[in-house]
Amino acid sequence: MTRKLETTNRKGGIQMNLLKETINSITPPNEEAKKLARDKWDGLVKPVGSLGTLEEATIKIAGMTGKVANKIDKRAIVVMCGDNGVADEGVSSAPQIFTKVLTESMTKGLTGVATLGKYANTDIVTVNVGVIGEIDDPKIINRKIANGTKNFVNGPAMTYEEAIKSIEIGIEIGDKLYGEGYDILGTGEVGIGNTTTSAAVLSALTNLDVDITCGKGAGLTDEQHSNKKDVIRRGIEINKPNKEDPIDAIAKVGGFDIGGMCGLFYQLLKTKSL
Repeated sequence: MTRKLETTNRKGGIQMNLLKETINSITPPNEEAKKLARDKWDGLVKPVGSLGTLEEATIKIAGMTGKVANKIDKRAIVVMCGDNGVADEGVSSAPQIFTKVLTESMTKGLTGVATLGKYANTDIVTVNVGVIGEIDDPKIINRKIANGTKNFVNGPAMTYEEAIKSIEIGIEIGDKLYGEGYDILGTGEVGIGNTTTSAAVLSALTNLDVDITCGKGAGLTDEQHSNKKDVIRRGIEINKPNKEDPIDAIAKVGGFDIGGMCGLFYQLLKTKSL
């Protein structure tokens, strides 16, 4: 099901054919299916629209799949795992080794999402896109790009090519899982320091002030929170991400896990699946 990178792109010979193909395959929702789903709800013996967001959710699902009646029998949460070099700046209350510990704990059912997954009959798919160190677990999909990203206060977190690779890994994982019969996918991440990278990407793309985009994360003191915001401001100033190019923003101040999730979302849009 998966495909390798092909051809070249304007960014200095960087390969990104799979990404371009996926984006070009995205089409709008099926409006006819949405109308039929709404008509079905409105035809029931009840006040029109009385079930609120439940009705709207099923109508939206119909637009995604093109079918009025939909089943969600096989589901998974895809967890993208990778370390972030910016953790060196003291932006997290947890040591960086926790990324590896949490990643390895996913397949043992010892994490919060794994526990919730059991109750919801949802599989947990763990993907190593850049965890520092060696992980020997056949249940973890090894798509490691590097031993974490670089510290973005010293320069870009990764190369443009690595950013594309992280996104295409997400596309390939989604392609593989839908090929295996999954009806719905959710996603999440593991990576110490990734509330810093996510806030940095959000500020870079929207011009929102770091005071708005950056929270305390997991248990930072006020002093540590101030440092975290300062680190993000420095990273954006040093790297000057191009807000017109989201891949550039991911490459300069993002993380492999963010790229992986981005690619998975692209694949969801392409397949019109949940």
